Amino acid sequence: MEGKLLSGIGAGGAIALLLAACASGGPSLPGLGGDGYGGGADAATSSQATSSSAETSSSSTSGGSTPERSCANALRLPLDALGARTKGATLELNGEEDYYLFRGRKGQAVYLDINTVGSGGRRDEHIDTVMTLFSADGTQIAENNDSIEFFDLESTLFTILPETGEYCIRIADCFAFYERPENHCSGLPGRSVTGYDLTLVALVDGPGDHETRDHESSDESSSATPIGYLKADEKYSLSAIWGTFRDPEDVDVFSFTVPEDFEKDIPGTRMSADFYIMPSGPQGSGSTAPTGKVSIVDPDAPDVPLAEVDAASSTHLAAPIELGKKYWLFVRRESGAVGENDFYMITHYASAGPLLELEQGAGENNTVGTAQPLALGSVSPESPIRNIARVEGDLVGPPEEVDIFRVDVPPGMGWVSAMCEVRHLGSGLRGFEMSLLTEGGGLLAPLATSMEEPHEPTRIRETQLQGARSVLLKVQAESQDPAVKSSYYHCSVNFYQ
Repeated sequence: MEGKLLSGIGAGGAIALLLAACASGGPSLPGLGGDGYGGGADAATSSQATSSSAETSSSSTSGGSTPERSCANALRLPLDALGARTKGATLELNGEEDYYLFRGRKGQAVYLDINTVGSGGRRDEHIDTVMTLFSADGTQIAENNDSIEFFDLESTLFTILPETGEYCIRIADCFAFYERPENHCSGLPGRSVTGYDLTLVALVDGPGDHETRDHESSDESSSATPIGYLKADEKYSLSAIWGTFRDPEDVDVFSFTVPEDFEKDIPGTRMSADFYIMPSGPQGSGSTAPTGKVSIVDPDAPDVPLAEVDAASSTHLAAPIELGKKYWLFVRRESGAVGENDFYMITHYASAGPLLELEQGAGENNTVGTAQPLALGSVSPESPIRNIARVEGDLVGPPEEVDIFRVDVPPGMGWVSAMCEVRHLGSGLRGFEMSLLTEGGGLLAPLATSMEEPHEPTRIRETQLQGARSVLLKVQAESQDPAVKSSYYHCSVNFYQ
């Protein structure tokens, strides 16, 4: 049976959403297919919840829990083939929490998602949720604050159930959940949009769908498991990938070929394959084993990965790819003792990146006088953010290679910041450095330069423009890691009033 996991992202959407940080709403989640297990369609009602039918799910309810607000009095949802979806639940009161129950079996792959709903209000006025999964004895299994794929305010959980039995879901307001919400929550408390839908569904690897479980045939690329893609309504869905680690030396290998019609061709950009690795542990997916190195490999050059991250500290792996060409994805376990529920969860999408640098030969944008101009605005026409310039490029042969870009300051802007994503995406550049310069090539401010930190974006925090009419972004690196082939960077320059 077929279904859709996440759809409707559109051309350039994945990268644009990452850089715009939720400037627009996240993808929708219609019902999925699969042979689920659990409580059937007998959703219990309460003084705050009544059940009704729904076209896209096997069960649809309109609430959270009883006034007691506990797992003992929670609303029961089925975990079955089409999934269950609540309708019309809200977190209006400070400290309010909703609870749901479902029954599942050991080893079952489960997807839970929050989608905030309500009339009016900007995206940053929607409630910021935190979702936690508990076992029957109250032990915390997994938790999510914001979706890692798109930096969304809404919560998303992918997990594999450790035992057969009852499970409880808690939905909470981020600002009431954390002792120091300023470190975890987006925007301000007291959102105008407090409604949400909760979707609960079993993931099942079926023929021709976009849900892929490792077959554990061997640790070799010759028996790689093909990753599935599903197209509906002219758009491809986010693919889900999961597997278990049989021992600390286990290596799982997948093959993927992004379809040639995955996205429309956007002139001046190139396609990227993106993989988002769910963090392990009770504050993550619930896996008892941290994922180790995850690599993208070109079969035409199998000895050196195109891109590679250590998933224990980096959740996003990306690399430029060609549509219609086959690649491999290697997933390794981090060393350590074997746990009771060692698994990994990864989601996958592909999209056009930001504007690609125009340099065709050495030295073409290496000096202040030959700096490449960058226009403000997003590659994605849907993005409302216009005070930002983005670029993707390569530093071939560092440290000699240097790239410089010029951005005109928009009217009324007094501050600027910059961010580059390099090593933590899997690029082989090492010792990456970026600087913001004046029109004449001098440093804009004493702190307007930043060196790479492993597995973190390279950032220049808000810096005063001091009347500058344009700024220069300079990027360089100390070396290329011989164990990683790619040499790309993704950068953005942001202006503020």
